[in-house]
Amino acid sequence: MQTMAWGIVKFRQTAIFGLTLLFGLGLLLSLPVARATEGVVIYDAANVNGLHFTVLASPNPISVGAIHLFVRIAQPAALNQEMPYRGARLLVEFYPISGPGAEKTSYVQRRDLIAPESEPGTYELSDSLQNEGTYQVTMTIQNSATPISTTFTIDAKPEPDDRFFSVLLISLFPIFLAWLIWMYLKRPAAKPGQPVPATEEKPDEALAATHSEQ
Repeated sequence: MQTMAWGIVKFRQTAIFGLTLLFGLGLLLSLPVARATEGVVIYDAANVNGLHFTVLASPNPISVGAIHLFVRIAQPAALNQEMPYRGARLLVEFYPISGPGAEKTSYVQRRDLIAPESEPGTYELSDSLQNEGTYQVTMTIQNSATPISTTFTIDAKPEPDDRFFSVLLISLFPIFLAWLIWMYLKRPAAKPGQPVPATEEKPDEALAATHSEQ
């Protein structure tokens, strides 16, 4: 009987450990993975002087600080298909039109941000947004006497100061979960054949029980 009870206790411990481990693993997998991605589409223009511009940005949402752009440029091909537009000299300009940065009258429009071609028809550019607000983004291909330009706007959110603390708390959760599991498994358990210690009865409780029996 004691051996069976010991087996039931061990089975319960193993089941609780397995369920806790599965819960922690599921929670960890449900969290967004911090890895380099192309970002999300923020602009898609199918006909800019015959060219198709698709712009992706990261991070998402766009906020004050670093921003990385993927610009895909395609040109028409046979059978309604598209082919990469190679060798573009792509200039990118960020111009603040609202927010703190828009009040600076001495702002010099930058025309020297060249996005190099990383893959056929794909151009990448990294920059930094100094202030929150709305920016006008102008992209210009200067491969001919008549430049091809397209313009769109993006909104930069305030800098997420609490992002570090959020990541820290998420990182500490598995450690805390592992500590709980370790404390649970470390607690002393009854060995096979070892009698369960009797509960110590106080004198007042024993006297009250005697009177009640009488």
